Amino acid sequence: MDLAEEVKVSFEKSKEEVTGETDGATGGVVMASDELAPGFLAMKEYYERQLLMITRRGYRQFAGSSMPTSGDELVLLTATKMTAPLVAVTLGAFTDGVMIGHQEDHRVKMCFHFNNVDHLFHDQGFRDSALKMAFGFAGDAGVTEYFQEYCAGAMAHMSHLTGFAHSTGVQPSKVWDLWLLVGTACITASYLAGTKMGTSWRERDALDGIVIATEEVSRGAEGEADSDL
Repeated sequence: MDLAEEVKVSFEKSKEEVTGETDGATGGVVMASDELAPGFLAMKEYYERQLLMITRRGYRQFAGSSMPTSGDELVLLTATKMTAPLVAVTLGAFTDGVMIGHQEDHRVKMCFHFNNVDHLFHDQGFRDSALKMAFGFAGDAGVTEYFQEYCAGAMAHMSHLTGFAHSTGVQPSKVWDLWLLVGTACITASYLAGTKMGTSWRERDALDGIVIATEEVSRGAEGEADSDL
C-alpha cells in the first residue's frame, strides 16, 4: 500500500468510526464538539484561528470588487484564492494527528505521560516537527491530489447541504461563512484520520519490535544449541 492509499484508508476508517458510514466517499465531513481524539479540542481551537486568518485574507483580496450573486459562481471565484490555503491547513491538521497518534516524538511522549496533550499546540518544537512532516506528505503527488479532491468534495457537500449551491440572489459575503464551515469540517475529519493513521503506525512498530525480539531470542537459542554439540 503506497502512502496516498494509506492516507485514503485512514480517512475512510475514521469516518466509519465517527459516523457509521462505510461507503468511503470522498468529501464526507465530520462536525463534532466532543473530545474524539487526544488533543482534539485544542487542535480545533488552534486551526480555527488559522481558518479565520486565511478567510479574512481571502475577503480582503476581493474587497471592493464586483462579486456575482450566484452561489456556484461565488464558490468558483473565491476558490481561486481559498483552495490552496485550505488544503494546507487540512494537511497540517492531518500531520498533527499522525504525530500525536504515532507517539514517537519525544514531546508527544512527554505530554501523554503528563496527560497534557493540549500543550503540543503551543509548543514551537512540535509545530516545527509537524511542519517538516507536512512538507514530506506534500511532496507525494498522490497525497496532495487526495487532499485537493477531499477539500473540493467537502465544499460541494456543504454547498448542497446549506442550499448555497445553485442558488441565485445570494449576498456575496455569505460565501466566507461557507468557507469557514467547510474549513472546520475539513480540519476535524483530517485530524481524526491522522490520529487513526498514526495509531496504526504505532501498533505496526510494536508488532515489528516483537517480531525482531522473537527472532533474536530464536537465534540465541540456536546458537546455544550449536555450542552444546
